[in-house]
Amino acid sequence: MHLEVGTEAFGSATVVDVAGELDLHTAGDLDAALQQARGAQTLVVDLARVDFMDSTGLSVIVSAIAAARQDGGTIRVVTASDKITKVFTLTGVDQQVDMFGTREEALAG
Repeated sequence: MHLEVGTEAFGSATVVDVAGELDLHTAGDLDAALQQARGAQTLVVDLARVDFMDSTGLSVIVSAIAAARQDGGTIRVVTASDKITKVFTLTGVDQQVDMFGTREEALAG
């Protein structure tokens, strides 16, 4: 169980790039990165390289969505794989956040 999380600025947007397995054991790493990026006008959570995500990982993202709304910002999520997209769809979270197939699409809005 390994997760890599990196943060990068693109103009007024901040991209949090995530790779690996996002689960109970690794969700804290993503949470820390999202907390650090809090306040960005546009926050892109790039899950294109995530192989697995459970409800703990999803919960971290849902909390970040709520925090961004409270701060007046937006979160966009990149889900390149059907299995990660399905987690958002089955739980209805896809109705709360804009989802994109690539980072470029998410940055373009």
